[in-house]
Amino acid sequence: MQVTLKLFASLTPYLPKHAKRNEVQLDVPEGITVAQMIEMQNLP
Repeated sequence: MQVTLKLFASLTPYLPKHAKRNEVQLDVPEGITVAQMIEMQNLP
């Protein structure tokens, strides 16, 4: 499944280098929770 991750303000440094305009497309497993995605991206 593909999702768009958007981060703002103090969280933008956590985006991958290839992110554009504070967002990135991610391929994630079906059924993933928001909490799991936050952990997967190493977000605080």
